Amino acid sequence: MTQNKGHKKRGSVLVVSLMATTVMLIIALPLITKVSVQLRGTEKSFKSMKALYLAEAGIERAIWEINYGDISGWDGDSDERTMTISPFLTSGGNDAGTVEITVINPSGEVRIIEAKGIVPFVGDLNLNKTVRVALDQSKESFFNYGIFGNSGIEIHGNAYTDSFNSDEDPYNPSDPGSKGKIGTNSTNASAIRLLNNVVVNGNVYSGPSSDPETVVSIENNAEVNGSLSVLEEAKQLPSVILPEGLPDYWDWKYPVEESDVTITESGKYKNFKIPSDKILRFSGGTVEDPLVIHVVYEMILDLNSQIIIEENSAVEFILEGNLKIDDYARFINLNLNPKALCILGADSFEDLEFVSNFQFYGTLYTPHACITLSSNADFFGSVVADYVNISSNSGIHFDEYLKDWDRHSILLDTFGVAAWQEKRSQ
Repeated sequence: MTQNKGHKKRGSVLVVSLMATTVMLIIALPLITKVSVQLRGTEKSFKSMKALYLAEAGIERAIWEINYGDISGWDGDSDERTMTISPFLTSGGNDAGTVEITVINPSGEVRIIEAKGIVPFVGDLNLNKTVRVALDQSKESFFNYGIFGNSGIEIHGNAYTDSFNSDEDPYNPSDPGSKGKIGTNSTNASAIRLLNNVVVNGNVYSGPSSDPETVVSIENNAEVNGSLSVLEEAKQLPSVILPEGLPDYWDWKYPVEESDVTITESGKYKNFKIPSDKILRFSGGTVEDPLVIHVVYEMILDLNSQIIIEENSAVEFILEGNLKIDDYARFINLNLNPKALCILGADSFEDLEFVSNFQFYGTLYTPHACITLSSNADFFGSVVADYVNISSNSGIHFDEYLKDWDRHSILLDTFGVAAWQEKRSQ
């Protein structure tokens, strides 16, 4: 009897254990299934991202080959070139997957690149991601520096550079930007001289293949709150193109009985003079389609005269000869937008000095002349010349909005991304 009771107890325990195990399995199986699905989903997400990164790497490879290599050896023809990288190796030498690259219209002004990243997933199943980009020819604005002097720059006596962005906010002297960069194409020793408490709030660039420590001379407590760097390529400074088809008004003479005159049309003039104490206003034009004033010989602002650019207007002065600015004469740009006032000096343009205590919102491009900003000048925009001389206590406030200005830019030999799109998987 005692043995039978023991057997019955052991049998009951076994039944209870089996029932408990069954219950646990019933509870655990969905959890295990859920975890398995989540792990598979995580793996799929990881490999999808891996495929996307491979596609982007293919895009970068194609852009590099277009700009600095040669894709003429790829499969295809003048309409389309293709290349497959399989395996695509990581820096550690591991197989990351396959990349298929297609360049459409490989010699055109607008080029299309498609790159597909392919990563094995389960069995014969792959995960694919395709990226498509449009490239167009890169441009460089004339005005991508606060100061650029082809052969050199000298800044002295407590002068300084900083930056702002007129497309976002006006210049704030209590919170200026730190991108007031300056540069030169020169590789000569001391081509850039910073003297006597000058502060450059931005990078300083010397000519290609130069030693910036030699090209940039920093003396007597001057500071560069940025890096000393070297241009990869010389900045191109093309000659100013003279406009054609403008109405020819010969010499412009201020009406004798008037003291405040407004010009609303573009024109070509042999000489252009504003007498003392007179005001000349310009009304009309936009920053991309400004009024154009072409002066062949000499433009003069006599003592205490003013040129005023009205609000919502823009003017471009193209000067072949001399620009003379007498004491207390002023350019007044009511837009406070440097794009609204542009002075371009042709190859024959002579050196220019802005008088002391001068404020100027605008851009200067005189690639064959020397520009001098006398003491206490406040210049908002960008100065580009053969040589730039900045006197004491002057501030050069680079407008970062100018660095992408298409109107005054040149086409480079390289191509950049104009549009990017991830294509849907088929």
